[in-house]
Amino acid sequence: MQSRMAEEMKQFAILATLLTTVLISSNLIPIAVCEPEIIPADSSKLDAWIGQNVKQFIETKSLDDKEGSVLDDVLVTAEARLKVITVVKDGSGDFKKVADVVKSIPLENTKRTVIKIQGGEYREKITIDKSKMFITSLGDPKGRPKIMFNGTAAKYGTVDSATVAVESDYFVAVNIEFVLQCRMQKKMINRHLFRDSYVKGTVDFIFGDGQSLHLNTTIKSVAKGLSVITAHGREEVSGKSGFAFVHCNIIDSGDTYLGRAWKNSPRKVYYGEYKCMGPGADSTGQAKFVKILLDAEAEPFLSMTYLDGNKWVLPPP
Repeated sequence: MQSRMAEEMKQFAILATLLTTVLISSNLIPIAVCEPEIIPADSSKLDAWIGQNVKQFIETKSLDDKEGSVLDDVLVTAEARLKVITVVKDGSGDFKKVADVVKSIPLENTKRTVIKIQGGEYREKITIDKSKMFITSLGDPKGRPKIMFNGTAAKYGTVDSATVAVESDYFVAVNIEFVLQCRMQKKMINRHLFRDSYVKGTVDFIFGDGQSLHLNTTIKSVAKGLSVITAHGREEVSGKSGFAFVHCNIIDSGDTYLGRAWKNSPRKVYYGEYKCMGPGADSTGQAKFVKILLDAEAEPFLSMTYLDGNKWVLPPP
């Protein structure tokens, strides 16, 4: 049965597919003046590209903005005050539940707090308050922990049904599965970098008003019939936001659309493709608003400066 379904699935690789709202925002952090390092066309060079970006940012963190990119001052301070807390289900760690660790972290937190989570299933619903910044959830690579909850949209509402809701800045998650057993969704707010991730869902399972870059991510639609993967929803006319997918794979088992416009302010929405490959990249039958981007048009989405990442992207502690 599985092999037959696998044969029916259409998989196409996306070098860079962009669903974005073209707007200007006066309240975003200015883009650094340094020359951006463009994401390499060869996916095998992604690790080296990430390493080079991080190296440059660390080397220039004490420089003035006029000389080069710098990390946010509050991030530099937080990284210098590292705190590690362990979570083990059998009670041999500092806590048994992840939610209890989050509750223990003070409001207006100013320390990089690493929550090291041992493998296993944690049935919890977690919300990280916006004042609890600088949290890193670090799973055991030898036994990846799974945080799961059966939250339905009917009971909690679409947004609040999330298993793990992160409202704070400078959050990092590594080697962890977040599972919503009914309908897995990732609500996008602010800026995000996803790397080497696996995302699975049915309809609109990546959604919200966010500015996100996905690198080397596998996205799988398990919907029966028509599916839409992303629903980008701009809340305000004055916001800049969009989803960029670079070196990603999409797997589906039916008719699947990458995205649709959502919310009240889709003033100007376009769906751009850049050097896509595979059966799904066939332009026959595509929507009229699809645009094949030129090099210069795609370039703003192909570096860390798209997210102002030169001010906050660091490797896990």
